[in-house]
Amino acid sequence: MLYHGITDDPYYLLNLTSESNLEVHISKIEKIENKSFYDIVKADRLAYSQSFNSYSNLSDLKELLVGDTIAYTYTFHYLDSKLNKPCYIQIIWLNIVGEFYCIDINFPLEDLSIYTNVVTEVLSSFKKLK
Repeated sequence: MLYHGITDDPYYLLNLTSESNLEVHISKIEKIENKSFYDIVKADRLAYSQSFNSYSNLSDLKELLVGDTIAYTYTFHYLDSKLNKPCYIQIIWLNIVGEFYCIDINFPLEDLSIYTNVVTEVLSSFKKLK
């Protein structure tokens, strides 16, 4: 099994961590009235990346199609103070039947080649649920 821990953090619907510092967090976000899905994700991209003391390589928003659902994703690098090493993070926002879900996948940057398929696997899991 890839993951060794699931925590009871009430913020996350699912919070998985591996011994190799791969983390996958899924949360449900309350819908914000009078804002488009794109505008919500765009604001999150700026606010979340700037919440890190040190970040770089902030990508543009990229639109994805997950099944019939529009999703948005962005990535960046940050310095993890606990690990004292650079990490990679990918955020994926899904709008499923009017409810917003945010998937946060992060791991040490040095493991990027190992975990390149994690995002694809996570998104294909959502396709199977339909």
